[in-house]
Amino acid sequence: MKTLVSILIALACICASAADVYVGTVAALTNALAAASSNDTVWVSNGTYQVNLTVPAYVSVRSVSGSPSDVILDGNAAGRVVVMNTGSWLMGCTVTNGYADWSGGGGVVYGSVSNCIVRNNEEHTISGGGGAYCSFFNSLIINNTAGQNGGGGDGCSFYNCTISGNSCGGSDTGGGAYLSTLINSVSWDNNKADDSCTESYSCGVGYTGTGSITNDPLFVGGGNYRLQSNSPCINTGTNGAWTVGAKDMDGNQRVWPQGGTADMGAYEYGSQSAYPAILHVYISGRITISGEVTISGAGISSVRGYVQ
Repeated sequence: MKTLVSILIALACICASAADVYVGTVAALTNALAAASSNDTVWVSNGTYQVNLTVPAYVSVRSVSGSPSDVILDGNAAGRVVVMNTGSWLMGCTVTNGYADWSGGGGVVYGSVSNCIVRNNEEHTISGGGGAYCSFFNSLIINNTAGQNGGGGDGCSFYNCTISGNSCGGSDTGGGAYLSTLINSVSWDNNKADDSCTESYSCGVGYTGTGSITNDPLFVGGGNYRLQSNSPCINTGTNGAWTVGAKDMDGNQRVWPQGGTADMGAYEYGSQSAYPAILHVYISGRITISGEVTISGAGISSVRGYVQ
């Protein structure tokens, strides 16, 4: 009986430590994070929040809609927008107008960031305008600046990210990324080439890693970082643990078509929110068909088979 009671108490503690908290104001957001415990998730309603947040260890902050355009975390040039901790996540938000000086990471620092837009942040003196020492997944890192290295990011890992329009100052290097790892990512149109990075299956100036290319990724343009139909980044990434069940920046399937290969960058060309339904047709016996046959119906994307 004593053992059973101990188990029930342990289970109760585990359940109690994983809470979903929904917020819609700056005060509610900051209070929720101040009171958060390990494994809690703070869900943020649509809106713009002028904040300089600290996310506790193993706590997640997510937009309710999942779309980064719906939740804007604005640092008001008063400090870093988000300081993360071990095991913390930021998902589906825009991080903008952050400022750091001699501390690294104007937008976000540490932790993991997924399906976010990190734009117009600054590290005034040293490195990591957009972010520093964090992992980015399926995110867009654009128009950030650093006084020294890594306008987009310093000491970061980028998986299926697009890094563009970032800059670093003076004679320093790494307009997009510095001392970082890039996989399935595109780093293009930054003021200087990336420096001291390890990259694979990615697109960027001077890239030589496995599966990487130096071709123009052919963005749609005009601030649209989606890929044109003839982009060399389509189906030339690699599938990994981070692509399984993942969504791109538009909330569409990361790997398209189903069973295919991921694209490079934050957007998956031609993808949709769900895979088409599979049509199962069972035929018994021999059928002779003469002429052209058309099969159509809702959700049918292709018909496979053979002619004997």
